[in-house]
Amino acid sequence: MSGCRLTTLGEFRAEDEALNDALKRTFEAQQRGELLAYERKNAEAEVEIDEQRLRVDRRRVAMELDAEIEALGRDNVAMIRIIKAISGMQVPNYIGGGDISSYVDTLPMSAVARMMDRVKALRTDQQLGEAETPLLTEGEGPAPGE
Repeated sequence: MSGCRLTTLGEFRAEDEALNDALKRTFEAQQRGELLAYERKNAEAEVEIDEQRLRVDRRRVAMELDAEIEALGRDNVAMIRIIKAISGMQVPNYIGGGDISSYVDTLPMSAVARMMDRVKALRTDQQLGEAETPLLTEGEGPAPGE
């Protein structure tokens, strides 16, 4: 190893304090940049994970809705959801004074009743008629006392 020496630098301080401050700011900026790059990478990973979770949740909800629609019918599912939403509405505990008939018609229960009447009128084709109602004849079904 001719001519080569192993050296290490400890703390380097220039005689010019302005140079020392500039070097320090440069170093801090580089460190901050590296930190921000890692934070950005982590934030992007979190966004990807959130998007994947959202896709999974949407798929699960869609599957549940499809199963509910298959079991109950589209209009019935819609009606059930509307009724649930209306039933959660805030209504006054007390209504006083004058003619309140027009106000009562706007309350959730009145709206639900009107909506139910409309749906019943629209969906009569899906109702079981008397001729379609299954009847048990003698000897079918459970024996008395079972």
